[in-house]
Amino acid sequence: MNGKKIKTKIGAIRKIFALAVSLAVLSATALLVSGCNKKNETAEDGSELYAEYDIHVAVERDFKRIYVTEKVNVTNLSDDAIEKLEFDMFAFAYESGADPSAYFKSEQSKWEKGETLIGGVSANGLPAEVERDGVCMRVTLPRALGADESVEIGIAFTSATPTSPLRYGREGDALKLTDFYPVLRTCSAASESEEYSLIAHPSRTSVSIYNMSYSISKNVAIATNQPIKSIQENGETVIVECEKSNLREAGAVVWSDSKEIRRSSSGRLLSDSDALLGCAESAYTAFYSLTGEFPFDVLSVVAVPINEDFVAISGLVLINEKLSGDRLKNAVLNGVAAQYFGCAAGTAADTDRWAGEGTAYYLGEYFSILTGDEETYTTATANDSRLTASMTEEMSEYYPGYALHPARSISEYLTVNEYETTVRCGTALIYDRLRKEYGDKKLKKAIVRLYDYAKFGRITSDEAAEVLSSELGRGAQDTIRSML
Repeated sequence: MNGKKIKTKIGAIRKIFALAVSLAVLSATALLVSGCNKKNETAEDGSELYAEYDIHVAVERDFKRIYVTEKVNVTNLSDDAIEKLEFDMFAFAYESGADPSAYFKSEQSKWEKGETLIGGVSANGLPAEVERDGVCMRVTLPRALGADESVEIGIAFTSATPTSPLRYGREGDALKLTDFYPVLRTCSAASESEEYSLIAHPSRTSVSIYNMSYSISKNVAIATNQPIKSIQENGETVIVECEKSNLREAGAVVWSDSKEIRRSSSGRLLSDSDALLGCAESAYTAFYSLTGEFPFDVLSVVAVPINEDFVAISGLVLINEKLSGDRLKNAVLNGVAAQYFGCAAGTAADTDRWAGEGTAYYLGEYFSILTGDEETYTTATANDSRLTASMTEEMSEYYPGYALHPARSISEYLTVNEYETTVRCGTALIYDRLRKEYGDKKLKKAIVRLYDYAKFGRITSDEAAEVLSSELGRGAQDTIRSML
């Protein structure tokens, strides 16, 4: 790929996204036109459908149940008529007997499972047939959706929330509202298994417009991944209405006490903790100085009971409340870095995760270079080298000739630890080698170029290698491909 083509695609993505932002409030018709342009100008994204979401969530006082009404305006960007729409409904994985389950088998007995009941689904007001298949919900349309046509899907459901140390559910005093609503599959998911969806949690959706509102009790607190437009009291209930935002996924955290949600001086960052807010501000400032922007309207970084060190979705980072010290700082760094690579800049398939999650992980380490702390960076990359060497040695005992390559299908990984070591640490070593060969000045430009190229879309491994090497030099592509 030459520099001219790269520049053209960057301009196309920026132009189209800017149109979507500015015209969303003014004209639905104009927005559909911009969606069709995106199909033609950025075919690499693979989007076949465009969706806009309008969702209201009512939360019971004890957090044990939520009531959701959802409208999804879907536009067919393909050339073919579509008879069925597929939605990912990850809440199904939290149910008893779900296959595959969101819980590891060794932990299934520890948690109270959830249950999601679909009350009704409609297409332009007409009843639509619904079929459940694992975490997939298929909707058969009363009439086929032709090219460039739109349909409004209405979905009403009730979810008995699970107790969960994962992304969705109640634990301690918190209710985590991610993975809880049907999200449209906007492109083919043929290369992705359900296990991949649950472990690596890719976003199959394109960046979409979300109009979210929440009904909660007066005595609780909420942090969202969108700016709050209004808060209205209605008896013992508060209705929180968010501003329309461009996101890959909408989400929030609700707490059973009215804790203070702090805001940074810039107004872009929110947190329930001064310590988290300080770490987030440092990361935000460093990455903003590198890229010249932050991809979403706000960023909430909050502490909750979760198994992982952090979970990141667009504009929201959940941090394990038990973390402290360097581990806490690293979780926040990686969560903020994931806003750029993973949340804004998506990846096309499971073999491309290194370009998203792996780059975000390295960016978290590269923070030390951006802030002048070479020693911490050297320690981090040395640890990456140690972990990848240890994994290779361990796996070679069982699989002679085993090589650790980040651009592998998730179906080839035996454990989550192998996946994370390969995709995160293995990718960091690729970037570290590029830094040593080409220097910081070129590497910074290459990372920014990759972000500009991929943001608000999806990128393949081939594209990522070509974009990086277009800034670093032709020899870089050979280095990247050999290590991938």
